[in-house]
Amino acid sequence: MSIFDKFKELISNKPKEDKDSEKRILVYDKDGNQYTIPKSYWISNVLPKEIEKEWNNPDNLYNVIVSCLQDEAFEIAIKSALHLFDIDKDRQRAYLILGLVYLKDKQLDKAEATFGEAIDKYPDYGYFYTNLAKVYSDKGDESLCYDTLWKAITIDPNQENAIDWIGAIHYEKGGHDERFKIFENIAMLPNSWRTQLWIARYELENGKFDEAKAIYKSILNSASQNNVAIMMITGDLGNNGRIEDIFEIVYPVFDLSKHGINSAINLVQACIQSNRKELGFEILSEIRKLNRLDYIELTNRLENQLNNIKSMATNTIS
Repeated sequence: MSIFDKFKELISNKPKEDKDSEKRILVYDKDGNQYTIPKSYWISNVLPKEIEKEWNNPDNLYNVIVSCLQDEAFEIAIKSALHLFDIDKDRQRAYLILGLVYLKDKQLDKAEATFGEAIDKYPDYGYFYTNLAKVYSDKGDESLCYDTLWKAITIDPNQENAIDWIGAIHYEKGGHDERFKIFENIAMLPNSWRTQLWIARYELENGKFDEAKAIYKSILNSASQNNVAIMMITGDLGNNGRIEDIFEIVYPVFDLSKHGINSAINLVQACIQSNRKELGFEILSEIRKLNRLDYIELTNRLENQLNNIKSMATNTIS
């Protein structure tokens, strides 16, 4: 019985509690139905059993530890992360999750030592520098934090968290113009593409579609398998009323297996807005083959919206 199969049993057998008395965890059963259970019940009864079950399976144990961090179950997470560190052949992952557990639990010296050791072994892995920068930030050393964050970006200029973070730092200093300048600097680094998408968004929002389109085509030509790029481009074009351009720029290179479910969802929504009923159902059918329980409610809603399209006169790809 999987963790999803257990949810109904857990919920039906748990003591009744005031819904507002404590934080609750959103879970799904095998049919995709949503339930909530008290956070304390989840931490005390569900997570320990899952950890025990996955104790010697590094991939699954890592996922459970991530869940522990999200739910602030740090005591369980530390014990599990130390064990994962001993058994995981993926050493970068083992260092990263152990350092993150220490960081989240505010054991900053241990976090610093873990990331420092990781950097000595894997100096070209940017995520270690980003999280070490978080340690310095929590310690109050802003200068060392910034220098380490910039080092992380020069190693990997497409780290979303690092880019968002340094963008926020510069925004606090000088607003949109200052943030735009640092994004332009990052965009000039070798193999950089993510900040180009932010620049394209800025151009799009300021009515400079041709400039944004040139950036999009350049990125898609060099990284057509990039699911993040596809998702962001479809989202930004849709949010700025450029629905037809989604089908000109993005759809010809779209592949669900490469670009992921969220990009596909964006395309279905674009189909709804442009009355492409048949194409919308084709994409929706492919999404449902993924059997994602957490998307059942959304896909049902999209199906209803597609069914409400009365005219298929414009259901062609431009």
